[in-house]
Amino acid sequence: VRGMLALNRKDFNQAIGDFRAVVADKPTQIKVYSALANAHLANGEGELAINVLQEGVKANPTIAALHMDLANLLKRNNDQKGATSHLEEAVKLEGRNAKALDSLVNMYLEQKKGAAIRVFSEPLHEDKELGRLARFYTALSYSAEDKPQQALELFDALLKEKADFIEVVSARAKTMVQMGQNA
Repeated sequence: VRGMLALNRKDFNQAIGDFRAVVADKPTQIKVYSALANAHLANGEGELAINVLQEGVKANPTIAALHMDLANLLKRNNDQKGATSHLEEAVKLEGRNAKALDSLVNMYLEQKKGAAIRVFSEPLHEDKELGRLARFYTALSYSAEDKPQQALELFDALLKEKADFIEVVSARAKTMVQMGQNA
């Protein structure tokens, strides 16, 4: 608590000291790793923030949230390979984590890896909660692979289910432009 108070008043050295003491004493306190990394970032110490989260992942390898935090920092630091690796691990640990899936899909889209998107999204197509999102990701993967007709079919099916799925409307329009159907 003292570390959080110090962080709020921008006393980064105090916050870092307090968080480091907790991590040293209780390495399973997952939220403290993120707080310590944030304190280092606020203090202009990006590399130390990455090191803290790497230590956190090493001490708690089955915690998807730590993998995601580390992936976000690695991406900010232009380490796409490292970020992708940790996002993949987060999704493997928590396959129903929509935030992890979304981050991973966006990384794959940036890297033009449509087939990789389907590896993670297709098993979730029939899932009650994530099915629609998984089918959207699959459609995006086809669009990324220059298979616009397959993408449009999936986008249209999704819009029949939920006409106000704005992300689908936008992606459908982009796919149509990709096909030369600007009008």
